[in-house]
Amino acid sequence: MRLVSGSAFVDLRPVGYQYSSVSGGWDGNWLLVRGEVGLDDGRSWSFTDPCLTTWEARSLGEWLRAVADGDVPVTDGEPFGFTEPNLALSLAERSDDRYTVRIHLALGSCPPWPVEAPYFLPLRLGRDELRRGADHWVRESAAFPPR
Repeated sequence: MRLVSGSAFVDLRPVGYQYSSVSGGWDGNWLLVRGEVGLDDGRSWSFTDPCLTTWEARSLGEWLRAVADGDVPVTDGEPFGFTEPNLALSLAERSDDRYTVRIHLALGSCPPWPVEAPYFLPLRLGRDELRRGADHWVRESAAFPPR
């Protein structure tokens, strides 16, 4: 899934199970997520972390679709997060069919230069962009079902 705002972007893709030989329970359902992040100023970085479970990957697609449908409230509080704090999202602003989604990054998902954690990147996105991102994420994560 690639979300782009100006020249800033976040690209997130599930790339495999953390423990390929385990088939069940929590250990068998951790996913490695590859992230690439680019900022408006040209700086970028990438990470690969076991930061979502298969169940959380499914809920991420549902959350993105709910944002696009107008069913997620704007918040300055707790983001939509997961068991591991490496990745979270929040809706910072909504007006008509434009949304500002914050991508919260912590621990091994942060940039390699000193930043205050969690670091977040706001992306201004249209409704169709969000839906495409959600659809891509759902397709990509379907390759790694719960086991």
